[in-house]
Amino acid sequence: MKSISNQILTYISISLCVVFIGRYFYGIHFRTQFETERLERNSILVCERLASFSVRPILKNDYASIHSYINIEALDENIRCIKILDKNNRLYGGVLRTDNKVRPMQHNQLLDLDQDSVVRPVLHQGKMIGKVVLYPNRNPLEQYIRELRLLFFLELGMFFLVLAVIQFFILKKVVINPLMSLKDWVSSINTDEKITEPKLFHSTEIDIVIDSISQLADRMTSMLKENISKNKQIQEKESLITAIGTNLTGGMIFRLTTRDNGLRKFTYLSGSFQKLYGFSPEEGIADPLIIFGSVVKEDIQFLLDAETAAKTNLSTYRCEVRMINPDGTIRVSRFVSTPTLMEDGSINWDGIELDITDLKKAQADLKQNQFLLESITEGLPDSIFAKDLNGCFLFVNSALAKRVNKKPEDFLGKDTNVLFLPDEANKTLEKDFEIMKSGKIQTYEEEKTTVTGKAVYLTTKGPIMDGEGNIVGLFGIGRDITHQKREEEALRVSQEKFEFAFDSSPNAILIQDEETGKYLGVNASATNVFGYSKEEFLGKTPVELNLYKDVSVRKEVIEALKNVDIEDMEIIGRHKLGMDLNLLLTVVRRYIDNKPFLYINVQDVTERRKVELELQKLNLDKDRFIFILGHDLRGPVNSIVGLLDIVNSNISSMPMDEIREILLLVYQSTTNTSRLLDDVLLWATAKSGKMEFNPQKINFTKDCQDIVDLLQFTAIAKNIEIQLLCEDSLEVFADKSMLDTILRNLISNAIKFTHVGGKITISGKKNPDATVISIADDGVGIASKDISRIFDKAQLFTSIGTNEEKGTGFGLKLCQEFIGKHGGEIWVESEVGIGTTFHFSLPNGRII
Repeated sequence: MKSISNQILTYISISLCVVFIGRYFYGIHFRTQFETERLERNSILVCERLASFSVRPILKNDYASIHSYINIEALDENIRCIKILDKNNRLYGGVLRTDNKVRPMQHNQLLDLDQDSVVRPVLHQGKMIGKVVLYPNRNPLEQYIRELRLLFFLELGMFFLVLAVIQFFILKKVVINPLMSLKDWVSSINTDEKITEPKLFHSTEIDIVIDSISQLADRMTSMLKENISKNKQIQEKESLITAIGTNLTGGMIFRLTTRDNGLRKFTYLSGSFQKLYGFSPEEGIADPLIIFGSVVKEDIQFLLDAETAAKTNLSTYRCEVRMINPDGTIRVSRFVSTPTLMEDGSINWDGIELDITDLKKAQADLKQNQFLLESITEGLPDSIFAKDLNGCFLFVNSALAKRVNKKPEDFLGKDTNVLFLPDEANKTLEKDFEIMKSGKIQTYEEEKTTVTGKAVYLTTKGPIMDGEGNIVGLFGIGRDITHQKREEEALRVSQEKFEFAFDSSPNAILIQDEETGKYLGVNASATNVFGYSKEEFLGKTPVELNLYKDVSVRKEVIEALKNVDIEDMEIIGRHKLGMDLNLLLTVVRRYIDNKPFLYINVQDVTERRKVELELQKLNLDKDRFIFILGHDLRGPVNSIVGLLDIVNSNISSMPMDEIREILLLVYQSTTNTSRLLDDVLLWATAKSGKMEFNPQKINFTKDCQDIVDLLQFTAIAKNIEIQLLCEDSLEVFADKSMLDTILRNLISNAIKFTHVGGKITISGKKNPDATVISIADDGVGIASKDISRIFDKAQLFTSIGTNEEKGTGFGLKLCQEFIGKHGGEIWVESEVGIGTTFHFSLPNGRII
């Protein structure tokens, strides 16, 4: 009985000891993690405070500035020391906490970084000029561990004391009391007293307890074995992942931990990280900016958007971004990552980065090759096709599809029955299988019947082979020679081929006598391109027809032909009506009876160039929009945030006049930003073609006076007089919203560039066809070299006002856009030091 009770107590003791020990180490782990996260938050806080380095770097040993910018007293007690190092790891300046006091560090010496140090770069004008190193203060953590250890031993001692008391009462009940009963029973034998025989051992209850303990022990043993097996499998998988990550070519495996407070920290980077970034995985884990700072600025938002979307529903995201290699070149990387929500609210992102630069290049090359194939085949009159081993079409050009009045996609996946009648289709399939079996190219004539009637084709077919020489399909080229067969054999074959290629070409083809320079023949496309008839071409030279915009280009063509044929030479030609033509010139020399002739192929790319120019303008508009969002809007917003932060941080001690001054600055910046946003939105709406245009008769004088009243406060601030010299009855036909925008921008510019005490005059004159509005100032004026840049759609022109007012040049773009929408014009007259006058016209009557 005593042995059984001891076993039970032993099991209980061991279990409780395990609980106490686990609780002890968990407390150490939790506090260590807490201190680490707090150190990371402090490092971010210090780096934010050191952001001013990018504006004004701290002077050497300037302890006052360091102390002011870092404000170490406001940091947690777990920061022992903050050092600022130059790029050679020499001490630049720093502060040290000793006995809750802060003193400067002024020793210019080479320092080694501690293993526990947190390192962050210090940037100035986009370059790293040094590092900020935070040394953690381990005293709070060590004090906590000592207190936790003392508490652990006290709790353990109390536990054993309570256990001894419980064991004493159990022994008394289970052993001592039964023995006393046995003693009384033995004594009763001699005294003839009748005492019930004592029941010393409760065997049934003991068996149940033993069985339960045995089952529990077996279950724990089984669970332990299962956990050991799972841990072994996990270790094997981790080893495999580590091996893969280390030897991964063009990629790396990572684990990123993110928190709601914005903290981002890599907890694992595979060995292949160094191949991609030029840093060791440990350096990458210590400084996440090595990875995030390598992302091309324009692509950062793509990565953040993908992460946000995946975080919402805990799904895997895939995102392709451009990265800057250590050597400055650009690579394309694909990030694939899956989030896991942890118990503490953080998210672990397990993922992989793959360098897909070569894949992207291969895809581009494949697309280019496909484009070239389609360009070549679609420009030819011959029927070109490809089939698989079953005789089904894989590719068909337009010429073949037109045989049966179908589209090329109608053929894909179908056999020859889609093209010919059943009997002829079966014969064609048999011939195809024969050629694929023989593995040889065959050229032959065949007569076929389609929905358009009978025709004779000169067909060439051959096997398609893969890289290993295996036949994987069939290619074919068919040329319609029906007309040639109806005439005399030799003349028909040569003449019809030539005429077909010559007249059906979308390019202008000209045949020229090289010796005389006269044209002997031209195709229909040549007459369409240049505007001259065939009769006007024949017997004339290009100089007589004035086909070159610059005659010297013809001399360059003749000079180039002395060595080799010309291919795709870009020149500027001239249409009969005087219009410029963008042309691609290909010239081939051929000899007939030893006499040189030039076969000239001219491709008109004028429309394509116009499209390219339009695309360039659209890209400029897009870049301009992004620039405004990233620069002109972000700057004022950051200024507002900074000013409000100053008020918020010092509101209790700041004088009211200072607060009013800051709030006035915030109001002015907010007003300017709002006005810029309005202009940007108006411009974007106008560019999209969705802006409503409702012209109507408007009393110009009254409408303009409203705008002047709106801007009067700004003018009064510079003591500027605004005169409106227009008849009260002056009316214009315009969209009111657009007219207000035009007036607001032009008058604002006049105020901006007029000196204090200046004068602005607004006048209007109604002509028979249009009304001309003029806005004149006596300000700084515009240099003659800058006048042409004002309305250049390819760039933004802006300058500083007389009171250092800044602008974006966007207002004039809006004015130009809206005035053009009305069918009017805008122009400027200016003289430096005298003043500037902007004029714009609005047609009278309705706009068509």
